[in-house]
Amino acid sequence: MKQQKRILLIEDNPDTRLGLKIDLTTYAQARVWEAEDYEDTLRMLDRIPMPHLIITDLMMPSGTDAGLRLIAHFREMERFRYIPILVISARDQARDLEEALRLGATDYLIKPFELRDLLARVERAHEYSKKLKIVSEPSSGGVADHSRKSGHHRQLLVNTLNMAVLCWENLTGEKKGDLALKSGMWNVTKHANGSLSSRTMDRYLSLPTFPEKPKMALIFGTVEFVLQHMPEHSSTKQQLSHMLEQCKKH
Repeated sequence: MKQQKRILLIEDNPDTRLGLKIDLTTYAQARVWEAEDYEDTLRMLDRIPMPHLIITDLMMPSGTDAGLRLIAHFREMERFRYIPILVISARDQARDLEEALRLGATDYLIKPFELRDLLARVERAHEYSKKLKIVSEPSSGGVADHSRKSGHHRQLLVNTLNMAVLCWENLTGEKKGDLALKSGMWNVTKHANGSLSSRTMDRYLSLPTFPEKPKMALIFGTVEFVLQHMPEHSSTKQQLSHMLEQCKKH
C-alpha cells in the first residue's frame, strides 16, 4: 500500500490555502494540516504527526519576514531539522530566494506557478522524507548495542547521501544521474533518451539495498562535491556539513 504523503501547509490567504489543499489532496494524494500564521503554526506542531514536507509562504499577518523566521525556527528544532521546506511566495527577488535557502528552505516556487511544478516538488520531497529515518533505540550493550550502532551509522550514511542529492537537484535543477557523472565518483549509464543513471548510486540511496561493506570514499566524495557548489553560509550547507561530520566520526 502506497504511503500517504503528510504535508504541513502554512498560508494566511484562505482562498490560496484552500486551492493548495484541494490540489495537494486531489493530485498528490496528501493529507494536509493547515496553519495561517507564525504563532498558529507553533501552537500546532506538537499536535500533528511528522510531515514529509512543510510548505510555507513568506509574508504573513505577523510580519513580512514571518515565513523566514519560521524556516529558521524549524531548522533549530531537532524534530524538524531535516524535513524538506518548500517556499511558495509571490516575492520573486533574488535576495528573497537566497535568504530562504540560506536559512534552510530546500525549494522555492514563485506565484503563480504550474500545478505540475508543485506536484514534482512534492513528490521529490516525499521520496526523500521516506528515506529519512532516524534509528534511536535505547542501548543495552554487547552485540545488540553494536548492531544498533551499526544500523544507525548505515542509516546516517543513506540519509546524508540522499540529502546531498536533494541539495544538488534544488541547486542545479539537474537529476541524480548528472550528479553521479559530474562528481566523477560513480559508474554512469547513458540511455537512448539522453538520461543518465547509476545503479551503484541507487543502491547506496536506499537502506534495504545499501552494501554490507560500503565504499566510504564514494559517499564522502559525492557529498563534498555538492558542498563545494553550495552557497557559502547557507543553513542547508551547514546541515549537510554536519551530517557528513557525523558520518566520519563513526
